[in-house]
Amino acid sequence: MTITRTWRRNGRCELVVGRLGLFLGLLVMSAWKLCGSVPLQGGLTPPQIVIVQPQVPVSGQPVRVVLYHPLVAAHLGQLQWRWADSSHWQPLDGCEWRVAEAPPHRLQVQFRVVDTYGHGSSVTDLILPTVSPRPQVRIVGTEPESGPVYGHPFRIRLVAQSPLLRSVRAVEWRYPGETIWKPVPGSTSKSLWIWQVEKVGTLRLAIEFRGVDEAGLMSAPIVGRWEVSPLVQSFAVGQLGGLRERPALHALALVPKTTRVVFAGDDGLLGWLDWRTAEIRLLPGHSPDHPVWDAAAVTLADNRMLALSGSSDGTARLWDLQKMAQLHVFHGHSGSVNAVAFSPDGQFAFTADESGQCVMRETLSGKLVRNFTIGDAGEPVCALRTWQQGDHIILAAGGADKQLHMWDATEGKKLVSAVADVEAVWALAYAANHYLLTGGKSPELRQWHWLTEKGSLAYLSALLPPEPPLLRPWYGDMTYAAAEFTHDGKFAVSCDRAGRLILWDIVSHCPLRIMQQPNENLHGARWGFSDLAVTPDGEFVLTADRDGYVRLWYIGERTVR
Repeated sequence: MTITRTWRRNGRCELVVGRLGLFLGLLVMSAWKLCGSVPLQGGLTPPQIVIVQPQVPVSGQPVRVVLYHPLVAAHLGQLQWRWADSSHWQPLDGCEWRVAEAPPHRLQVQFRVVDTYGHGSSVTDLILPTVSPRPQVRIVGTEPESGPVYGHPFRIRLVAQSPLLRSVRAVEWRYPGETIWKPVPGSTSKSLWIWQVEKVGTLRLAIEFRGVDEAGLMSAPIVGRWEVSPLVQSFAVGQLGGLRERPALHALALVPKTTRVVFAGDDGLLGWLDWRTAEIRLLPGHSPDHPVWDAAAVTLADNRMLALSGSSDGTARLWDLQKMAQLHVFHGHSGSVNAVAFSPDGQFAFTADESGQCVMRETLSGKLVRNFTIGDAGEPVCALRTWQQGDHIILAAGGADKQLHMWDATEGKKLVSAVADVEAVWALAYAANHYLLTGGKSPELRQWHWLTEKGSLAYLSALLPPEPPLLRPWYGDMTYAAAEFTHDGKFAVSCDRAGRLILWDIVSHCPLRIMQQPNENLHGARWGFSDLAVTPDGEFVLTADRDGYVRLWYIGERTVR
């Protein structure tokens, strides 16, 4: 009996102790759940940012931020905040933070939670850029997409928006340096504005734009800048003249007192182009099996316009450009006629061939005046130029014998010769101030001075581009094909078979602008320039390209680029 009572007493004690332990365990687990998983100092989780209004804060406008933390929700902690560049924490009443005016540029705020024991959590950073309350203007496109072209229309598409949801009532523009703003035409919905100009008249285009909202608030100006293409127009003269193919071109010659230029090329191609109106007329007559290598043009005192052409068919031909008629066929050459020229007044015609022979004739009658050999070795003649010196006609000839030859054509007397290149002299130009340029295979153009009283040549300097371009692996011929001075003699233009068109300052001997032939997919003999002609006003140059195009380039604004 005693034993039984003792067992019952001890069992009840153990039962009481067991039940007490279970209660304490449940109490600890409940406290753990209430306080989350971070009951220890230094282990509090940072508060969470739930809402930011507006999502993109506006400088000077209100911002509202809503935060969450389980301790704050259970009233066991408090939120605090401070600016990112401050060390002083400020209490936050509840779970919302507000600021009346967002700072300019960027909103940077830090938040934390502190429990009832004063333990702080790690920091939650809020970093958002703020936008200006002023309207914003953006350029969204241009026509053409590749950018402006000199002498052609250009359009700029703009959009304007207000971060305050105000309507933008105007977009305005001006050129940099101007003081007056002008309105840009907008669409009926006022969502798109279009600025346009009928003809771009500069090589560097810069325009400022700004927006004005309904409250009169103006955006900061934005500036659009574009490099303007100097390539004004390309004429596929063969195809525009009615041919199925586009023969390579070899020669150009401006018709004085007009906007016409005579062109010559493969397959007997010969004709003229009015580069202002794009009118094209072909002059059939040369053999279609042979290229026409050179052409010259002149306007006589009675305003008759004549052209002279030389072909590898062994003939030179005289043409009336107004009547589109062939006047003479000149025979007697030994092989290809490579170069032709008129005297300055057009009274005489010069034709030269691959044997080095040059023939001087009366233009209209075709009567032979004299026949002379340009070089000493009978090498082909590559280029001819003439000018008047008193009563005498001076003839300059570039030959395949590397030399520049000077003749008094009136007397048939050779004056002087000078080595002008390492190979044939293809490029030959003369200016009224008695300067000459020669070029060929050498990387430089050579400048000469013609001493009229002594009848001699003086070498002056070399014109060399700053560095050679990256040549195409399949075509590395950099031979200068042609050169010509502007009318005032202060500038010159050269072209080569590597597709470079270079504008030179003759005084400084420096290139002012280097332009590149388009059409990246050209190969071999279809790549590069063959000839050029500078317009009398010196503002444009026309090129004969070996891809079959006559191209018009703007060379004004002669400043270093």
